[in-house]
Amino acid sequence: QGEGIGLAVLIKYQPPYEYADSEIFVADSLGAHAAAVLRQATLYAEVRELETIKSEMIRMASHDLRSPIANAAGYLGLLEADVLDGNYDDLPMYIEAIQRSIGVMENLVRDLLTLEEIESQRARQYEIIHLDALLREVFLEQHTNAMFKQQQLTQDIEAGSYRCHGSRTHLRQAISNLIGNAIKYTPEEGQIQVFLNS
Repeated sequence: QGEGIGLAVLIKYQPPYEYADSEIFVADSLGAHAAAVLRQATLYAEVRELETIKSEMIRMASHDLRSPIANAAGYLGLLEADVLDGNYDDLPMYIEAIQRSIGVMENLVRDLLTLEEIESQRARQYEIIHLDALLREVFLEQHTNAMFKQQQLTQDIEAGSYRCHGSRTHLRQAISNLIGNAIKYTPEEGQIQVFLNS
């Protein structure tokens, strides 16, 4: 099929050094069968690798979905309480936060269901990521969790271009885990600072 996947060498020691048509036919048939077996083994290995990547992405998505779901539920509870109390001043902020959490969930689900994303993870075709923008994005997502524990969550991101080359999905998960663990293990009314500088 126009693809070289191996090399078989046949040597005839006894003269004459010419192969008969029947011998060439047998060698060609053996080569075709060997190529088919090797190709099937390669395809099987690729399928197993894709299944492993898919399982890892499902695990990551299920973990990452917890935070935006908790954020949306938290802000929805605040919104409900304010509406019942007749206080409508903070409703736009709550709605914006809920929409932001929904957007994060949509992105996670899209990445999970997109075959191209799985292929890109397999091929390690990473992208240029603006680290400061991603950090601010995750900071906003985690802010609600800190607020519910009456923690003071602040950010200090120096002006500049912070770019890196990698997987946006994996990097988002790493940052989210760092901030999430800080919130989880910091006592109530504690202080947490997220900073980025050169």
